[in-house]
Amino acid sequence: MLFLSRRQPPAPPPPELISWPLPILTALVIVITTVYFRPIVKALLGRDGRVALTRQTAYACMPCYTSFLLLCHFALSAAGYPRSSPLPEPNSSSVMLQLVLISPVIGFGLLLVSEVFSWLFISVLGPATEYAYFRHPIMGVHATTLTFYVLTYTHGAVTLEDRFGRPLYPVRYVHWFVSVSSLGHSVYLLLEQMSGPKPRGLDATLVHFLTAAPLCFATGFLASYTAAFWPAMAWCAASFVAFWYMQQLMLRMIYMGETHPAIIKGGNAPQFTAIRVAILIVWHGFPVVWVVAAADRVTPVIEHALYVGCDLLAKYLILFVSLASIR
Repeated sequence: MLFLSRRQPPAPPPPELISWPLPILTALVIVITTVYFRPIVKALLGRDGRVALTRQTAYACMPCYTSFLLLCHFALSAAGYPRSSPLPEPNSSSVMLQLVLISPVIGFGLLLVSEVFSWLFISVLGPATEYAYFRHPIMGVHATTLTFYVLTYTHGAVTLEDRFGRPLYPVRYVHWFVSVSSLGHSVYLLLEQMSGPKPRGLDATLVHFLTAAPLCFATGFLASYTAAFWPAMAWCAASFVAFWYMQQLMLRMIYMGETHPAIIKGGNAPQFTAIRVAILIVWHGFPVVWVVAAADRVTPVIEHALYVGCDLLAKYLILFVSLASIR
């Protein structure tokens, strides 16, 4: 039953890949986190300053977010937490399931290569080189997602046990946090560069989005990890509230594009409407999978496969925002 089911602990982890000094890793994570939150705090306090990436700093999106993911993984590993892979044993699953599980490595790998070459082509030969920096946040999404799956499959992810007795991967929540934050930056940059007036309230929307993202995934992790029932329920409620608020902010930014004069004039407003509806539906796949897994209706392998499907759908949708913005 929900919140009562217990399973055996996950399989023993593979040998440690690397052992880095924990104080150095912790310091690096604190520095990156401080850099991320500093402009958000300044904006919430009403001080001047830009929260979004600029044309000059957009390139830092991919290395910073990917490094943050790697640092969290190695810091947890150095702290002595076990690691395991969500992949099933060989010959213990169907060919279709194996294809689903490996699809993010192939899909996001190809997307990352495509985006990198597109950025190089636009930067060197494109007629509108001033728009090449838009590729960086999207590359950040694909790079962090690809890194998470490659790291998880080849070396194992740090594995805890959640309150239901199922494997819990903390780095998965870090991956969601950094990739969703990068998605917010990508949509913002697209809206900002559109000809005509800048959408009203765009800066404030991004500030709130970048604040809601870490709150959503941090409380979601605590809802799964906390053993006591009522504190876990409090974390769960907070996570759902932050999730719905974060999604509402993303939909608001998409709606700003949908109602922008340049998009209406170009006849692309219906495409933005379709993307907005699709995001509303697809993003709810993540909490649905969480609830189904908590009710012990699927195995950990199927749970991971469902998250893979949600990842692919959610992140491919943002590509359509870029395509719909072409006039």
